[in-house]
Amino acid sequence: MLDLQVSGLRQWERIVAAIPPYRAETAAAAAAQCARDWQDLSEELRRRASAQTPA
Repeated sequence: MLDLQVSGLRQWERIVAAIPPYRAETAAAAAAQCARDWQDLSEELRRRASAQTPA
């Protein structure tokens, strides 16, 4: 799953160039939502890791 994200990041220039200017704001909003979703995943994983760590 993470590998797909990383390989996609390597293609940013091509992706950005393919998005028509009139769709740039929509694409930016979708990217921002994906970033929030990844942040939520990161926070959940950290919570789980902390819960597993002996005190």
